[in-house]
Amino acid sequence: MTGDTIGQTIADKYRVESLVSEGELGDLYVGRHEIRDAPLTIRILPKAVSIDARWAKRFIDEARRASLVADPNILNITDFGKDASGVTYAIYEPMDGKTLKEVLAEAGTFEQDRAISIAREIAAGVGAAHEKNVIHGHLAPGNVFIRTAEDGKESVKVYGFGSDASTVERDTDPRYLAPEQLGQSPLADARTDVYALGSLLFEMLSGGVPFDGTTPRRFSKRSTRNRRRLCRRFAATCIPRSSR
Repeated sequence: MTGDTIGQTIADKYRVESLVSEGELGDLYVGRHEIRDAPLTIRILPKAVSIDARWAKRFIDEARRASLVADPNILNITDFGKDASGVTYAIYEPMDGKTLKEVLAEAGTFEQDRAISIAREIAAGVGAAHEKNVIHGHLAPGNVFIRTAEDGKESVKVYGFGSDASTVERDTDPRYLAPEQLGQSPLADARTDVYALGSLLFEMLSGGVPFDGTTPRRFSKRSTRNRRRLCRRFAATCIPRSSR
């Protein structure tokens, strides 16, 4: 249980302070390095699945792939492993700010310049990962963090790189997945990350996702049938009349 994890010390130096989000392959926490007295972010494999060696291996493999990448627009990983008490963990830079999901809920839509600026920073992080042959695989507003400086300037960090190309976690939002990730044999690559980034930009500009559906199967059908309607909706919502 996540409540039991709060207050624990991982690997004799990482203190768990508060829960950020829960996920099938790792709960995310705000933490602190007890020796350095410095903030950080901790991802912990839930106890319910950590007893299965396959899940623990998948977690470590993902963390290992993510550790290959370092970029200003990525929430960079600094350590990972399994401590003496059996906790499987990964340590990241400290988070600062809100998720894109939270900001969208507050703002509804963004001005064009703001949306493009955020999309460019997301793209920079994704591009840096792709240069190392590392993909994200489930890019969505909940794993994009936006920090606003005192002067109002926004900066972006993307969390969650290193996914297995042939696996989609059950708690992944299908609205940001490419159609080829929604079948019985899902497959992700650099192109599916680009698809997800396009969906994020569309949502920032229009206030809604390109395609919606209550289940992955329904979503997949809508995403392949409604492309023409989508183009008309985007033009009506996001393109000034003077530019049409």
